[in-house]
Amino acid sequence: MLHKKCFTIAVLALACTARIAGASTLGDKVTMDLRFPSLTSAPEFASTSTVTAAPASFDLANFTGTVSNGQIVFDAWAFTSRFESAAFNGVVITDGNHQWGKLSIDKATTMAGFSADAINIADNVMTINFSGLAFNQQTKVVLDVSAVPEPDSAALLFAGLGLIGVTLRRRLPAKRII
Repeated sequence: MLHKKCFTIAVLALACTARIAGASTLGDKVTMDLRFPSLTSAPEFASTSTVTAAPASFDLANFTGTVSNGQIVFDAWAFTSRFESAAFNGVVITDGNHQWGKLSIDKATTMAGFSADAINIADNVMTINFSGLAFNQQTKVVLDVSAVPEPDSAALLFAGLGLIGVTLRRRLPAKRII
């Protein structure tokens, strides 16, 4: 009986750990829009979509942005050109369900000069500044992202690990002092 309880608690703790480690954008409502010449400019081509098994796709006039579970991709550029230089000339992405978590630039990115300096994250809003950068029909920007897990996931994990510890502690035989 005790082994079944320990096993059940361990499975619950592992499930919670997997949820924390793999916090995702799946099911999140995401908004994407263009801004120029500053972040305070009126949004252009703004649209909202929910991330499902199929990526949420956003038509940004001259290129496409997609948000899938774990990646943001900008591609399908209509022509060869350069973003005008300005304080901000890029994309604002808002996740309506989570804060943005870890982010890295994927090796598949081909936009010359694009770096992590062009990206800013503040809670659930990510800004990507393409100001002054060139693009053509083959240009691709790929970002690997995750969402920050809900606090209740971490609380469940620690509660489950605590229960495992208490259960294992009770199983240990009492030491006899002679």
